[in-house]
Amino acid sequence: MSRVHALLEGLTCRELDGYCGSNLYCLARGGIAPILTFMALLSVSLGLINLFPVPILDGGHLLFYAAEAIRGRPLGQKAQEYGFRIGLALVLTLMVFTTWNDLVHIGIRGWFKL
Repeated sequence: MSRVHALLEGLTCRELDGYCGSNLYCLARGGIAPILTFMALLSVSLGLINLFPVPILDGGHLLFYAAEAIRGRPLGQKAQEYGFRIGLALVLTLMVFTTWNDLVHIGIRGWFKL
């Protein structure tokens, strides 16, 4: 846990980038090896993010299964529905936030005088 904390300690909101912020042009200039390495790292990171305990992701399903194992019966339909709605809101918010950061980094604010 201390390693995860050390990784996230200096992380700021400006460092959250999506696919646009990952600068594939610089990777393409280095040849095929950096591109394949980037694709492998991206695949692994997406797989790990999918295991986060957010109800709409696979990790959320595992969380519901764990709750079912502890309780001995499944969660109610309403509880699962609210969990999925909250999870969807969290994932969509993160997507909008990272896309906005990407657009700000490429200078979209100057286009609209924001």
